[in-house]
Amino acid sequence: MAARLLAADPHADFAALSASAIQLTFGRPARDKEREDAAAFLGEQQNRIERDRPKDQEMESSSPLVDGGKWFHGIASAGEPSLVFRPGSEHEKIRITTAAPEDLAFSIEAIVWLDSLQPDASVRSIASRWDGNQASKGWSFGITGMKSRFSPGQLIIDLNGSAMASAGSGPFEWTKPPRIPAANPAKLEALADLFHILINSNEFLY
Repeated sequence: MAARLLAADPHADFAALSASAIQLTFGRPARDKEREDAAAFLGEQQNRIERDRPKDQEMESSSPLVDGGKWFHGIASAGEPSLVFRPGSEHEKIRITTAAPEDLAFSIEAIVWLDSLQPDASVRSIASRWDGNQASKGWSFGITGMKSRFSPGQLIIDLNGSAMASAGSGPFEWTKPPRIPAANPAKLEALADLFHILINSNEFLY
């Protein structure tokens, strides 16, 4: 919900975002005090996230392990290791060495932090089983680059296999996910934190 809200208006101020978040969560307009408190929280939370975010030079370490607590507030604990991937470096990707393919039904779960998008039309892969050869079958899940025809910052899955008669045939449907706001990731993270607080405080859940 946070990504959709920011995608609709990346320049919305904290008061407007707070009012929309409360409306979406509670199904009613925000009260003045609720909106003021939520806006104050967003400002303080964004400042804290930006202050605690590691600087670029910390990312240039020879080790791919970093403190996940600094990057994924509320998800990883302080000191919990996270991996840093750098294109063109020895830590560009992890290759799983299992030969067996996935079952027909499987899921992928990943929590990622992008500090940039690909400058061209290529996709920044998150997970894949594909060698990039159009003659090979496979799949790739990632985020579109700055010059993508699908617009930049989109979650996308690339399926390469047997030809399909028409788009939408078979047990699937085409959907357009919300664009990931890249201009102010700290603002997005602060808004997501506000949604977590609102959902947990919703009296209709108890």
